[in-house]
Amino acid sequence: MSAGDEAQIASRWLSYAQEDLQVADRLLAQDDLAPRYACWLSQQAAEKALKALLLLETGTYKQTHDLHDLADLLPEALDGRIPRSGLSLLTQLYIESRYPGRYAEATAEAAATARAAARAVYDAVSGEFRHRGIAAET
Repeated sequence: MSAGDEAQIASRWLSYAQEDLQVADRLLAQDDLAPRYACWLSQQAAEKALKALLLLETGTYKQTHDLHDLADLLPEALDGRIPRSGLSLLTQLYIESRYPGRYAEATAEAAATARAAARAVYDAVSGEFRHRGIAAET
């Protein structure tokens, strides 16, 4: 696979992340829908954005939903450019929003916090793409 092919695939991943954020926004605007859906999509947006950057930088990514594990795989040159403050919450909400049982229902506040954390990751990653002259595929 050529570098151009890898960039195109990475761009598609980033586009999917953007779409997940857009749907999370729409869900947050609906008072009659469970906030857990926005939590799950927010985590997915951050995960896809990190995997897009890993694909762009290294040509591969790890099969995991743990966002800290993914961020730890980024090259040292990117250290500090990707916000990590919300990664633990997003990873936790990924599990809690998908399965009933021992977890409390996600609140609208948790969903808004998750969405903001995911947006920060997406914005940082898309900034790295723009810096390289690569746009998210639409």
